[in-house]
Amino acid sequence: MTTAPPDRTHQRYQKERCRGVTRLSKCAIPAVLLVFAVLLSGCITHPPGTGPEESGWNSSPVTPTPIQEGTLPISGITWVLVSYDSGRLAKESIVPGSVVTARFEREGVMYGSSGCNRYWARYEASPSKVSIDAPQRTNAVCNTPSGVHSQESMYLLDLGKASTYRVDGDFLSLLDGNGRAVLLFGKETAPEDSAHILQETWYLTALRDDQGFIVNSPEGVLVTARFLDETVSGFAGCNCYVAPAYIRSAAIRIETPLATDTWCRNETVRNQERLYLIRIQEVDAYVPGDNSLILVNGQGETLLVFGTRT
Repeated sequence: MTTAPPDRTHQRYQKERCRGVTRLSKCAIPAVLLVFAVLLSGCITHPPGTGPEESGWNSSPVTPTPIQEGTLPISGITWVLVSYDSGRLAKESIVPGSVVTARFEREGVMYGSSGCNRYWARYEASPSKVSIDAPQRTNAVCNTPSGVHSQESMYLLDLGKASTYRVDGDFLSLLDGNGRAVLLFGKETAPEDSAHILQETWYLTALRDDQGFIVNSPEGVLVTARFLDETVSGFAGCNCYVAPAYIRSAAIRIETPLATDTWCRNETVRNQERLYLIRIQEVDAYVPGDNSLILVNGQGETLLVFGTRT
């Protein structure tokens, strides 16, 4: 994955420390966050006149209409943008050096990188139709590579145009109401010789609670982890997050995560997100399984348990 170089301009920013997690200020963006610009930086941008409470993003569960597993060919796959509708006669190829992704989860949540920022949105889909709400996103400004800012704006607009979709082999096309393809994606694939932990998007199934017991993740609460390019990123229940993650053989070290600051109205989701973002910092090693990943501390105690989806 290619990341944008740090912005050298002076920026004013504030940040607060909350239970071991760095919460991003709504005022501005630290320059250091741009190291992770493709993954996560900035603050949530809400539609005009709304805040996190009014937007309804944090209702419980994450979405009220989960999509049945296995019914949609677009779900559970990380799609990488190939071309997009720029409003001109021909579709534009993606800006070299940028990475734009989309992942549709069966809970009715889609998320990914828009090239500079992280974004997420609610969506509804059937075997051929799709409707995507206006995305919520972080608020970084990226000037490199050249054209990435305008590409991001058009991409987020094109998501809202989607009315139907078509999957042809390893490619996904999102089409507007006139049947015109506005976005073309290819399926992300991990190298076969890459480490087990790098080959999947992992879904949390259980974690160690405050009393030291391993408890199942509440039904309908989406928590994911993707290890790539010495980072771990994903969705923590209400917020997107990213953290430096250094993997050497079976050893792993995860530093303090950066997370967006959407407030979770649901106490169960809020508490699990808090605990999850604490536990990932306590990890010292991982234990791979056929379709599972267990993260443990230095005493070998299980902290987080993940599974895969087919």
